[in-house]
Amino acid sequence: NIDLFRENFKGFTIQPEDADNGSILGFSVATDETMVRIYYNVPEDISDDEQYLDLVINSTSTPQTYFNHVSADRSGTALEGFEDQTETYDSDELNNYSYMQAGVGIGNKITIPYINTLYETGDNGTVLDATLKLYVNNSNYSDYLFLNETLNVYVLDRHQDLVQALTDYNGDAVLATINYDNEFSQTYYTIPVTSFVDDLIASTTKQDLTLILLPDDYETTVNRTVFNNENVDNYEAELEITYALYEDE
Repeated sequence: NIDLFRENFKGFTIQPEDADNGSILGFSVATDETMVRIYYNVPEDISDDEQYLDLVINSTSTPQTYFNHVSADRSGTALEGFEDQTETYDSDELNNYSYMQAGVGIGNKITIPYINTLYETGDNGTVLDATLKLYVNNSNYSDYLFLNETLNVYVLDRHQDLVQALTDYNGDAVLATINYDNEFSQTYYTIPVTSFVDDLIASTTKQDLTLILLPDDYETTVNRTVFNNENVDNYEAELEITYALYEDE
């Protein structure tokens, strides 16, 4: 009966070999071909027929069957002391890197300092274009630790709360888009931040706003990206601004 079965069969685990550099994050239950098949025999049964029982996951059950826990062991890493999700580290303290990892609550907060010093170039001027470039060292990704082609860009307030998705002047969501420069062996994300820079310049109340990058699958994977900060030689994070000055008639 079912009670005796549950008493003897506690469950199972799907996991990589101890020597594998990987993990099992999930599997599809959208088909009846995903199941556990138990083969059995009955004592003194002389039949040659193979006997088995299929245990199929009911994907329409209430509540639905799902995996709901991801934990992280950061011992021996640059983020070993990272516990509180509201805690922040300066990239200077992390070997000039900034980290993002889905599933375990790590995001890279981007601050654009000294933006008001643009006024020092002249009284009459305007930002025509602003693009943020964030480089990724080639050693920090591979075919197994791959990079997202795009990342979502959100605005954070002073309390580290998401205010909204960053949008351009057409109201379209801004994305961080990956670029591969094979000639110079460079990999970097570009983010059009003209509207955000204009807001910072025009309003004293928005000076505490920052940006954060998150992938679409932030809650269902553990993909990670390691970005360079502004102190990495030749591959430093940078903000490129096209600024026009106007002379008084």
